[in-house]
Amino acid sequence: MDMSTLRFTIFCGLLILQSGCIEHSLILTVLPEDNLHLSYSMRGDRIDMEDGLSLLPDSTIWECSTSIEDSDDETVHVFSGSTTIESFAVLNTVLDWSKSPADSVFVKRKLEINVKKKLFGKIYTFTGKFPSRQFNAKHGDIWQFIPNECKILEDEEAVNKLSGDEIELLETKYALGIIQWNRERYEQRFIKLWEILNTRRNDLTSISQTLFSIALAGWNDDLRQHLNHIVVDDPDLLNLGWWEELQPLFLGRFVDLIGIEKIKMVEQIGNDLDKEYQISRDLDDDQFELRLILPGKLMQTDGIEDDEGGVLWNFSGKELLENDFLMYAKTMQLSYTKLGMAVISVIIFITLILVARRRLKH
Repeated sequence: MDMSTLRFTIFCGLLILQSGCIEHSLILTVLPEDNLHLSYSMRGDRIDMEDGLSLLPDSTIWECSTSIEDSDDETVHVFSGSTTIESFAVLNTVLDWSKSPADSVFVKRKLEINVKKKLFGKIYTFTGKFPSRQFNAKHGDIWQFIPNECKILEDEEAVNKLSGDEIELLETKYALGIIQWNRERYEQRFIKLWEILNTRRNDLTSISQTLFSIALAGWNDDLRQHLNHIVVDDPDLLNLGWWEELQPLFLGRFVDLIGIEKIKMVEQIGNDLDKEYQISRDLDDDQFELRLILPGKLMQTDGIEDDEGGVLWNFSGKELLENDFLMYAKTMQLSYTKLGMAVISVIIFITLILVARRRLKH
């Protein structure tokens, strides 16, 4: 494969990995009597929506609907769902769609709404956390394999100042780095699976480190041969997902190491690791919006207050690859009935004191 063809193929693969943006919106509204109304929507193209439509919230709890919005340049498929719960304590349970492998499902979240009664009203406190997927720790930092000079390719203005030859050279280095990162990722998968396997079974302690090193060396040789046989039309290169083709070789190395009787567990763990990677890549360009409507006057927040008294947070799936996304809001709702009664009580108290003083004078 010549370098220009390789470069073109890798960049097509990156385009495929980052296409198919889905927009997620979640609205939390605290109702009177401290009930909570949840409204969720997911918008995307047909292919992405078909990946997830049957995997969304439980329709026995949520009222769900689907629709299509047509415009001149695109067709947008929309999923909507809503429900009302009577307790803040079950919020995360209602939002736990772990049985459903849609993109939005795998964004872990911890949302809490607490209310404290005060003398003249209530204070509502909201805290939210979307945990990091720790992509680099699990799959390796791509930029450890790509020269730093290639970061200029992410700056369109800077790229326009380069010559065609300079761009071609940088793109070639970038493409080769991506392939080396992907090879390293599969090597680390072998090691990671062995570590997981040892935590789940107690009968592998008899296998020496030497035997494992031999199996790992064989797997590395499989990876090198795979790289040597990559061709332009190979779809596994386009999405950097070589698992389907490499899995039989991967399992074969473990059969040699631990025997055929334990291979089902190895297969399951390997598939789970691959699934976790694919989810992170699918979420990379998804967009998320959370809107919160609490009773009372907003006192503190790290979000954006909108014109209707709500608080808004926006972030992308890419932001979650390495960092947590945190949210906070606090409101105070005055009870005008209690406040009025307090004012009346003060007035009556002052009046009684004045009357008492007058009587003492007479």
